[in-house]
Amino acid sequence: MHKVGSAETVGSGGSVGSGGSGGSGGPTAPTSLSAPSVLTKLRSALKQVVGMPDYARYLAHRQEAHPGCPLLSEREFYDQYIAMRYGGGVTRCC
Repeated sequence: MHKVGSAETVGSGGSVGSGGSGGSGGPTAPTSLSAPSVLTKLRSALKQVVGMPDYARYLAHRQEAHPGCPLLSEREFYDQYIAMRYGGGVTRCC
């Protein structure tokens, strides 16, 4: 009977192992929480590579470097980008 109790303890340990599986659920939760962060950083990096403006980076920079200055709306931010990029008209080789 002691073995059964011991087996129950092991079963309980297996239950703890399930808690470890729950621990597996634990890493899944932070991974799911960090996945948007990773995706956001990846999206920001890709925008930089292709030359697109990133409004979230703009907001972070303005709040850190220029805390008292007014912020552009998202629409104004992109309009300013388009004006700076294509201000003299569309540029192309042909």
